[in-house]
Amino acid sequence: MINSIIYGIANALDSNFNCDIFTENIKQGFDGPCFFIKSLNTDDNIVLNNRRIASYSFCIHYFPESSSDNYNSSDVAQTLYQCLEYINLDNVSTNKIRANEMNHEVLDGILLFNISFNVYYKRSLGSVTNMRLIESNNSSVD
Repeated sequence: MINSIIYGIANALDSNFNCDIFTENIKQGFDGPCFFIKSLNTDDNIVLNNRRIASYSFCIHYFPESSSDNYNSSDVAQTLYQCLEYINLDNVSTNKIRANEMNHEVLDGILLFNISFNVYYKRSLGSVTNMRLIESNNSSVD
């Protein structure tokens, strides 16, 4: 699922920006502007029976051409709020998920855009043995 979400984020960025997008480590000496998508946290919790909720958090780093270009970083942040609210998990447009939390900050000229997604799914339980009825011969005492 993480790779599907990264794929969806990268496609949304590619559709809205004309710059490089990295999902692996960035080598020293790269040229901006570019994006780097980093997976932060993943949580998986039981909701009920075989239903689960998984939370995925990411930080998208935007490196502008110049580290003093805060105005451009603010414009990029506003576009990210719009283009990443809904992302496609694959090439099928019906497999969309919605971001549930987004925020950003600019540190040392680098835009850090944090985003998280909650995904509900059902986990296969395999073969489950159901409980059987137990017959009892209770006699009441008067």
